Amino acid sequence: MPSYQIEFVGGGELNRPPLQIICIDDRQALDWASGLLGHHLGAEVSTSARKVGWVSTADTRSGVRVIFACR
Repeated sequence: MPSYQIEFVGGGELNRPPLQIICIDDRQALDWASGLLGHHLGAEVSTSARKVGWVSTADTRSGVRVIFACR
């Protein structure tokens, strides 16, 4: 299974180091990142040198986490 890195952004004073996770596929890694946002506005997910996508709390009115996938 591939190893992924999640880098969180927009946390203000709440800095979180990049997180290393192992997932079955890109979609699972994006789902994990979305669930781990907490106090951050977004996160970039990558594996090796490939950017997998972004997750964001852009739609704050409904609390929906939006996933922007890159391929």
